Amino acid sequence: IKFTGKEIMKKYIVLVICCLALSILAVSCRKADIADERARRAEKSAGEIQIAAVGAWSQDNDEAKAWNGMEMAVEEINRTGGIRGRKFHLIKKDDKGTVDASLLVAEEISGDPDIVAVIGHTSSFSTVPCSGIYESKGLLHISPIAKSPELLERNYKLFIDVQMKTGRAAKYLAEYARDKGYGQVAICYVYDDY
Repeated sequence: IKFTGKEIMKKYIVLVICCLALSILAVSCRKADIADERARRAEKSAGEIQIAAVGAWSQDNDEAKAWNGMEMAVEEINRTGGIRGRKFHLIKKDDKGTVDASLLVAEEISGDPDIVAVIGHTSSFSTVPCSGIYESKGLLHISPIAKSPELLERNYKLFIDVQMKTGRAAKYLAEYARDKGYGQVAICYVYDDY
């Protein structure tokens, strides 16, 4: 069977229209954006407030000891009635102190619309790439340990950095040295992004 140029063009147009119709159908049926879903669930929920805590918990280092402090804080908050009657549920996630494991954990956490916040990671090299994932998925990200200046340069709306900035720390140390009467102070540093 031979088709004329007009018949081929008609079949091509029908194929394009079918593809467009299927695309429109797929887009209209897709699941709501995870950030919107997270916000909707958080607003309507009356149960526990789920927060993930991510770090290299399996390693024996000072950062890993932060888990104990988080557990104690959650226990105290829950013992006093929680926040507006809602208690916290802390979900422990180990990123093994590697970027690859951190990214996998960040994707897992950010894919759960019932988790409203994440505390962590325990290193800047993990926090920097993961912060973008959390931001894009509408997840509040609190960074108590990571200190990379790159985190603040990104101007994320859902990122909270609780570390003292190095400039402010230097000012306080200089004032402390002055108040103590120290005549000379030696400063050792590494010239890098920090």
